[in-house]
Amino acid sequence: MINRIKKRVTKRPQEEPLSQDGAPRITNETVAEHREEVLSSARKYIYPLQHSKHKIVLITTSLLIAVIVGFFTFTMVSLYRVKSYSSFLYGVTKVIPFPVAKAGNSYVAYENYLFELKHYIHYYQNQQKLDFSTDSGKQQLDEFKKRALTKVMPFPVAKAGNSYVAYENYLFELKHYIHYYQNQQKLDFSTDS
Repeated sequence: MINRIKKRVTKRPQEEPLSQDGAPRITNETVAEHREEVLSSARKYIYPLQHSKHKIVLITTSLLIAVIVGFFTFTMVSLYRVKSYSSFLYGVTKVIPFPVAKAGNSYVAYENYLFELKHYIHYYQNQQKLDFSTDSGKQQLDEFKKRALTKVMPFPVAKAGNSYVAYENYLFELKHYIHYYQNQQKLDFSTDS
């Protein structure tokens, strides 16, 4: 008979014990149930991120590469096609050594060229009040660009096509060419006798 009573007692659903004011009583079991309920509702937001970590890394890497390629493309087009001399590009050339011309076996840094050019532009805009948007101002600016380039180059400069070439390269090639023909003439002369 005692067993039957125990079974009936255990079969009854347990009601949450109420405190004196009618609110549910807080116990370790009720806190654990509530915690599990809150965490289970938040799991649906956590699990989608766990499954796509590889995808996030792939997207981030591809975006980084695209930004770097875009930055270098913009910089190269601005420097070499548009021939811009903005402060942003001057700052970029301070960090990344873009060449403006080749002098012998070495390159002349674009930073040095922009430094000289900005020196001229600043003086003529602020002191002489010259406007570079007019036709005469644009011609003056072209002349300043040539002066800045010749000042930066360690050797005299000549314009060849769309780029500036140092005379030293030309002289070196000319000396090599002359030396080659002198040797040919010596060989021809020695074979004739």
